[in-house]
Amino acid sequence: MFSIVLTISLVTISLRALPFFAMDRIARSGYLRYLGQQMPIGVMVLLVAYTIRNESFVKYPYGIPHVTAAALTIFLYLTVKNSLVAIMSGLVLYMVLVNVVI
Repeated sequence: MFSIVLTISLVTISLRALPFFAMDRIARSGYLRYLGQQMPIGVMVLLVAYTIRNESFVKYPYGIPHVTAAALTIFLYLTVKNSLVAIMSGLVLYMVLVNVVI
């Protein structure tokens, strides 16, 4: 019983410590900086894909809320350069269109 608990403890501690040792090597390679620059765009693409995956563009409301909110989000992201403002504005527009207008 003791050897099982000891083995599990060593594996758990090793797995929790490994990222800290690997982070030094990753930070020196520049990969972490590249990931930090590209992540906002990747998150936005995933959000759009998840949002429209089950949307039918041939039945009412023809995806109008989705396309309009996505267009506003893209426009704001390109002009303001603030991901949070762009995503929140697109979300508010989408919720208004879905719940009040359409």
